[in-house]
Amino acid sequence: MVSSVSLDLGSAMSVTIIPTSLSFGTLRAISPAAVKYLVVHTEGAPRNRDGSAASMHAYHQKRGWSGIGYHFVIRQNGRVERARPLNRQGAHVQGANHMALGICCSGNGDLADFTAEQKRSLVGLIHHLRSEFPVTEVVGHRPLVDKLIAAGTLDRRFRTGKTCPGTRVSMQELQELIGVELGSDPEPGTRRWSNHFTEWLILTRFVADDEWYFVRESRLAAAPTRAHARWSQMPLAPA
Repeated sequence: MVSSVSLDLGSAMSVTIIPTSLSFGTLRAISPAAVKYLVVHTEGAPRNRDGSAASMHAYHQKRGWSGIGYHFVIRQNGRVERARPLNRQGAHVQGANHMALGICCSGNGDLADFTAEQKRSLVGLIHHLRSEFPVTEVVGHRPLVDKLIAAGTLDRRFRTGKTCPGTRVSMQELQELIGVELGSDPEPGTRRWSNHFTEWLILTRFVADDEWYFVRESRLAAAPTRAHARWSQMPLAPA
């Protein structure tokens, strides 16, 4: 029997990853240093069905593929299932699989938003992956493809007609739950609620480091002191 792996991601965020015994053919390796994107997908299942990693794997193999193209599947109850090995390329963003890890939320993002349980697990999982890989952006499938084509780094033949992660799913909301889109600066004075603290925080910049840090709002009268995490590393959630 395969045991689950529990990752402690802080008092407000934890995720348990359920291993699977899926069999693949030969898969290309992916360099951890090359992982720039964590890509959020929807399964696109009929009637918003709650598919598993195993059912997606079987479906993909029936189509003649090596198996499920995602690295993780998040079920509607929040269960996180391992899919492709993290040291192997996925098959989820054509033309960009060499620099991306794929996370699929079961159901159909054109029919319904991700469940609260899925969002909670997504935040925890992405927080963990960002600590392991040099991720610069958390993005949806369709937005990433459009962005790379517009930048000229992805050939137009890879354009997708999919709405993935779906019209009912707000990537802006997910990015706010995760923290912020990495690589972007916050506005000075922006207030955000952090699961790691019990009071409102306000942002200030330590110019010497060219980085934003959190400062407790109650201490603004005194010289600002650095919190334990930088903006680009801090998981946030709305109040």
